[in-house]
Amino acid sequence: MRRQRDERGAVVPFVAVTLTLLIAMAAFAVDLGMQRVVRRDMQALADVVALDLSRLVNGRTAAQIEAGYNGFPTISTELGRSVARNRDTLGDAPVVTYKLVHLDAATGLLETSGGAVKAYSGTEVPNAVWVQAEGSVDFAFATGSGGAVRTAVAQPSPSACFRLGSYAAGVSTEDATLLNTLLTGLLGTSVNLSLASYQALAGAGVSVMDLVGVDSLAVGSFDELMALDGLTVANVLSASATALQNNGGDAVAVSALQAIAVDAIGPTTIGFADLLSIATGDSAALGASLNVLDVVTAAAFAANGSHVLTMPGLGLLLPSLGTVSSSTLDVGNQPTLACGAEGVAEARSGQASTAVSGTLADISVDLLLTQFAARTTITTGLVLASAEGLLTDITCGDATALTNAEGIDVQVSSALASSVSLTASIRVTATVDVGLATVTVDVTTPTTTSSGPSTTPATTVQFRHPPDDYDTAKTFGSGVVLAGLTTPTADPDADVEVTLAGVTTSAKLSAYPTVQAAVNTVLATATVAANVTVGQLNSALAGPLAKLAGARIAGADVFAVPRPSCGDVALRG
Repeated sequence: MRRQRDERGAVVPFVAVTLTLLIAMAAFAVDLGMQRVVRRDMQALADVVALDLSRLVNGRTAAQIEAGYNGFPTISTELGRSVARNRDTLGDAPVVTYKLVHLDAATGLLETSGGAVKAYSGTEVPNAVWVQAEGSVDFAFATGSGGAVRTAVAQPSPSACFRLGSYAAGVSTEDATLLNTLLTGLLGTSVNLSLASYQALAGAGVSVMDLVGVDSLAVGSFDELMALDGLTVANVLSASATALQNNGGDAVAVSALQAIAVDAIGPTTIGFADLLSIATGDSAALGASLNVLDVVTAAAFAANGSHVLTMPGLGLLLPSLGTVSSSTLDVGNQPTLACGAEGVAEARSGQASTAVSGTLADISVDLLLTQFAARTTITTGLVLASAEGLLTDITCGDATALTNAEGIDVQVSSALASSVSLTASIRVTATVDVGLATVTVDVTTPTTTSSGPSTTPATTVQFRHPPDDYDTAKTFGSGVVLAGLTTPTADPDADVEVTLAGVTTSAKLSAYPTVQAAVNTVLATATVAANVTVGQLNSALAGPLAKLAGARIAGADVFAVPRPSCGDVALRG
């Protein structure tokens, strides 16, 4: 009996059919993969070309960018160069086109016209570049070819640094006296540098990357430096001295830093982020020069924190006060350097207040055949309100002429305004013979002078170099300067004692016009003496401290830090 035949012989056709299908699928996968490579290459090409072209978008008009105005290549030339540098794409030679466009910063959307991306032209000023890359590749197995079209949008992403308040413009004798007083109080030690030392510090600078190279900090990058904390003031100042010395800095400045570092032995620790407000990896910050004296004062303020300090040295700045009853400094925050992009970099001015009370030397004035005595008690108040500055615009140029200036716009605002005041309370005493009676005078009359509005309006400060100089503040608002006291007059209804025939009664000062006139004369003399203190307050305390903090009444001092970093670009969308 023969065995029944099964599926023997069916394997060969099955394998043949399966191999045919597998080969077809493999061919399809290869062709599809090639098209996907083209797609990837076109996206990479569009990205790179957009980044290259966006470097030409620097505030010029579309016509100027197209024509290569002011030494820049034409955008068509730069397009050809960029494509040539990135020609290792699969398939046929790519077709790359561009549009100068406007990207809304708030929404992140491109401006359109008729449903398509609008191309800027003529006098319109674009702020971004739209690039389209189109490529294709012949299929290896199938007939025809596969293509891909990819787009990219790139925009300049410049950054800049600025600060509110600085001693970079120089140090006066009054500044040096105040700085010795402040640093002594803030650091809890004795600081007594000379004017020459402070001037050397004010004229010296170190960069952030100089500090990265200091062995004692043990950091290897900008980001590590900004994350560094647990530092004493001595650590910061010693590192700054080393960085300055390593770069051939002023020997006087190096010695001054080392001297302060030796004395600054307090346990309070700070971080570099307390001194600077910098976005991580910001290009402008990497090359920014930090004024050494600003670093010293910022570190001292940061180490102190927010405390009310009793500082007898402040009273010594007002030598007309014969006796100082109290002198305090309340530190809110220190001025900071800010670096970053438009809408990101934000700096603040210093916040501090002082109060000094004391008594002037007694004054004697001979009038009406008697001696009038005047004792004047002085109370001063200085409030430096913290202002905030936001970087709102960066203008890029090669800064060789007014037509290609570089610069920044900073919007400065504050909820409060800085103010300064002085109140003098003048007590006049005398015993005057008036006919048969004796008039005993003991009259106290106050007089006050103050300045400063209740609010500070937001104002945009524009810096352009040239003509503006990096070492000169751009200011708005009035200086923190106090006007002199107005001579007061005695209250005619003030009580005086009248003694007649051994009987003492009370009367009004106006009942004795000659005595009233004499009291007013004494008040005028005492006011002149009190105004000496007003002058000292302006020159030795209010002015220098406001300069350090960057504060002005209804305003601020804005210092641009050279130079904006204009080569940074970024993809959008």
